[in-house]
Amino acid sequence: MKNICLLGATGSIGMSTVDVVVKNPEKFNITSFSFNSNIDRARKLIDILHPDFVCCGSFEAVKVLNEEFPETRFSYGEAGMIEAVKMPQIDVVLTAVSGSIGLKPTIEAIQAGKDIALANKETLVMAGEFVMNAAQNHNVKILPVDSEHSAIFQCLEALHDGKELREITITASGGSFRDLSREDLKHVTVSDALNHPNWQMGPKITVDSSTMVNKGLEVIEAHHLFNIDYDNIKVLLHRESVVHSLITTVDGALLAQLGPSDMREPIQYALTYPERSELIDEKYFDLAEMGSLSFEAVDLMRFPMLALAFKVGRMGGEMPAVFNAANEVAVEAFLKGKIEYLDIEDFVLRAVKSRAQIVQINVTVNNNYNREVTLETILEVDRLTRELVQSWVDALVLFADDINHLHFDQEPEIAPEPEEEIDLEDTISGTFEQSDELNLKELMSDAPAEVTPDAFSLENLSAASAPATPIAEEVLPYDTFSFDLEAYNEINNKNGDNIIKVDF
Repeated sequence: MKNICLLGATGSIGMSTVDVVVKNPEKFNITSFSFNSNIDRARKLIDILHPDFVCCGSFEAVKVLNEEFPETRFSYGEAGMIEAVKMPQIDVVLTAVSGSIGLKPTIEAIQAGKDIALANKETLVMAGEFVMNAAQNHNVKILPVDSEHSAIFQCLEALHDGKELREITITASGGSFRDLSREDLKHVTVSDALNHPNWQMGPKITVDSSTMVNKGLEVIEAHHLFNIDYDNIKVLLHRESVVHSLITTVDGALLAQLGPSDMREPIQYALTYPERSELIDEKYFDLAEMGSLSFEAVDLMRFPMLALAFKVGRMGGEMPAVFNAANEVAVEAFLKGKIEYLDIEDFVLRAVKSRAQIVQINVTVNNNYNREVTLETILEVDRLTRELVQSWVDALVLFADDINHLHFDQEPEIAPEPEEEIDLEDTISGTFEQSDELNLKELMSDAPAEVTPDAFSLENLSAASAPATPIAEEVLPYDTFSFDLEAYNEINNKNGDNIIKVDF
C-alpha cells in the first residue's frame, strides 16, 4: 500500500488521480490532500477517501469542514500544504496544483524524503536547479506526471545511459487558437480560449496552451528534469495529441510514446513506477481508426512566447521565474476580463525585459555584482514581478474605465479651474508613479499593434536553425535586450539615488 499526499485534489489532474486511487484500493491510499476553493468537491472527496488531513484554501473553509468532519484534521494555506506533505506515513507527494504555490511544499517534501510525482511544472521552471539538487541529496525520485515528460521518461527507460540520447522532441497540440492568425487573436474571448480541441484541463493551463507558454514551461522543465541542453530540445506541432513526445538516440532512431488523451496513464505510471499495472476502464484507442497523424514545425512568429521561453531558459537564474510570474498574473487578469488576450504576451515580454535590464545595469555598473542567485532571491523576484505586472493591469483597467466614461457626443463638462488644461493620461499616470515603474504613455506606446519578435525587440526569438529551435547558437545572456542607462534612471530613479542601489 502506497500512501499519497495529493496537492490540488479538486483540479483536473487531482480528480484523475482520485480515479486511479479509488479503482486500486489495494495499492493506493490518499492520506492527505489540499484544495483551493471548490469546497463542494472537497466534501465529496473527504466522504470517499477518508483522509487523515486536509489543507484548505482559506480559514473559512477550515471552519466549515471542521464541523462537518470532526475526525479529519484541517489546516489552510502554504503552512497547511507543508504539513500535508511532511506527514510521516506519506510515501509519495503528487503535486497537481497550478502555479508557483507548489514550489515550497515540494522542496519541503523532498527534504522530508518523500518521492515526488510532479505535475506542477512551475516548480522546476522557477527553481529547477535547487529542486533537482535537493532530490539528489535526499535520494528522492522526481517522477513526471505531465503527459509529455512522462512520455520522454518512459522512452528513456529503453536506454542504457544518457550518452545514448541525442535530443528530445516535445509535441504540442497548438491549443485553442492554433488555426487563427495573429490578426484573429485580437478578437478572441475567454470562452474561446477555454475551448481546447483535445484535452479537458483547468482554465489557466488551457490559456497557457493557446499561447504556447505552457509548452515553453515544459521546455524549461525538461531541461532540468532530464539534464539536457536547450540545443537538444525540439518542439513539434502535433494536432492529434497521440504521440505525447519522443526521443532521438545517437544512432538516429526515434522512440516515441503513444496513447489516448487520458491523464490517468501517466499518473498511474508515476505511482506504480518502476512497475506497470492494468489501467482500469482504459480509454479506447485504435491507430487504424485514426488513419493518419500530422506533424508540423512550430511557427515562432505565430507563437512568440515559445521562443521567449527558450530565451529565458538559456538566461537561467531568476529569468524563468520572471517569465512564469508575469504570465500567471496576466492570465488571471485575462480570465477575469480585465485585459485582452494579446496583452498576456505583451506583459510577459515587458516583465522579462525589465528584469533583464536591471540585471545588466548591476553587472555593468557594479563589477562585484554576484549573478549567482539563491532560492530566496528567486522567491523575492517572483513576488516583485507579480506586483509589477499587477500594477500594469490595474492601470490599464483604470485607463479603460475613464475612457468608457467619456461622452464624445456631448460637450465636455467645465473643469473647476478652466484656465488649466487637464490631461487624462497625466492624471492616470500617477498610478504607475506610486510603484515607481512606468507611466501610462510608456505603457501604451510600448504595446505593439501586432506582436512580432521585431516588435518585442528580441532579435533572436525567431532566428533559428530549425523552426522549432528558437536559438541554435550560444549567446551572451542579455545581448538581445537594448538598454539605455539614462532612460532607466529617468523612469526608475526619480529621487536621484545611485543606480547601484536599484534592485528589483
